Formats: sequence, structure tokens, C-alpha cells
Amino acid sequence: MAYNHGKAEYKWKLWKEKEEKILRDSGVTEDTIEAIRLFDRQVFNSDRRYYERVQETGTYLDTVTTSTDQTEPKTVQDFLDHIENQELYHVLITVDRPSSVVFL
Repeated sequence: MAYNHGKAEYKWKLWKEKEEKILRDSGVTEDTIEAIRLFDRQVFNSDRRYYERVQETGTYLDTVTTSTDQTEPKTVQDFLDHIENQELYHVLITVDRPSSVVFL
């Protein structure tokens, strides 16, 4: 699942509002609350940059692994079925081949 900045920021704001309410009820000064808010925002932004990069990499790797998933040919017919070049295919099917050859 991709990183959703809007959803993450919404959750962060709800968390900060609850935390700041607890701090105000405990008698913490507004200057201290503001300093904590600025620090937490820097951490949030750092995490955002990290998670945006992680998701891009993960998506790319998932795409590459699914696109390169190929089975190995087990028989001559399997091998011939995977040839894309028409000329090569016609040359190979005209060659006299033993019927019991199996690729391992």
C-alpha cells in the first residue's frame, strides 16, 4: 500500500491536539508546547520523506519480480513453445531431434 500523506498528517494532527491538551492541563508553558510541536513536526516530515521513498522502491521491486517470473522449459516442446523469433523456430522444428530429450 502506498504512503498517503494526507491520511498520515490527519492522524498526526489528531495525536498532537490530544497531546497538547494533556500538556496544557498539566501546566506546561505555551513556549514549551510550541517547541515540542516544532520538533515533532520535523520528525513527522523526516518520516514522511522516508516512507515515500520506501514505497517507491517496494513497488518497483514487486513489479520486477512479477515480470521476470518465468518457468524453465522441461521438454523440447516447452523450449520450442517459448521461441519468439519465427525464423529460428522454423529452423529448429525442421531439425531431426530425438523425442526423448528432456532439459533439466
